[in-house]
Amino acid sequence: MLLLACLAVLAVGLSGYRAVSLWAQEAVNERLGVLADGRAKALERRWDRLLAELAVQAHSAHQVSSLDEIRGWMELSEHRALILNYFQQGGALNADERMLRAGRGQSHGYLKRHLEFHDIYLAALRQFDYADIFLVAPNGRVVYSVTKGAEFGRQVTENDLAGTGLGRAVSEAAEARDRPVSVDFAPYDIAGGAPRAFVAQRFHNPASGQPVGTVVVAIGASFVDAALATVAGSYLDIQTYVVGSDGFLRSDQATRLSGPRSTRKPRSQPSDRHRPAASDQSRRRAAGGGRP
Repeated sequence: MLLLACLAVLAVGLSGYRAVSLWAQEAVNERLGVLADGRAKALERRWDRLLAELAVQAHSAHQVSSLDEIRGWMELSEHRALILNYFQQGGALNADERMLRAGRGQSHGYLKRHLEFHDIYLAALRQFDYADIFLVAPNGRVVYSVTKGAEFGRQVTENDLAGTGLGRAVSEAAEARDRPVSVDFAPYDIAGGAPRAFVAQRFHNPASGQPVGTVVVAIGASFVDAALATVAGSYLDIQTYVVGSDGFLRSDQATRLSGPRSTRKPRSQPSDRHRPAASDQSRRRAAGGGRP
């Protein structure tokens, strides 16, 4: 009898423990789902704002005029060499040093025009965590870049650029006419293999309607991380990851190369064909998980 009583108590205890464990697990899953959806919506809002900013630039009469003028200087090989040397100094300057060279005190026509709008693009890059902003002429030449990297002054149709995210974005924007296009994250060899996504839209002359070039915004993992950082209710013991449809991380540049991760998928967000594949197919899966 004593043995039966002990077994009955044990059975009741195990049943109660299991019930409490299941309740706790369901509560945790529900809470993580709420957190994941909140972060996904924050990314959706930031992405929509990026598209809106891109559209404003693509329809700016001042920027159309600027692009139309600077591309003329960049098509003259002797002037292009002078311009590249001013910004790059034969490779002696790093990205931060190149970005600070705006053309102040210079008399060259390109540099004087560059001075008028460079600070605007530089401020946007810093404020919104963009990796770079490009202006590309109709023939594919990169006539402006905030960072003045290896793409600057070259044509995106060249062999080592044509297949990159930048080259594809410019090509697809030409076919899309007045709509923005996006190219999903992929290693970008020009930036040392760092993951980059690109969003592009064509400029048009408001008077004639003729295309005068393309504006391209490049984004890296810091863009995603910055959007996640704006979400209220963050917890020290919860980490958030954003995973693309290919199973690789978008939110952490350092760990993206470690391979696919299993994640919790939040409730579906409204579709947008202009979002990269990380949004189109996996809806920017933002997952909450315990600290490793």
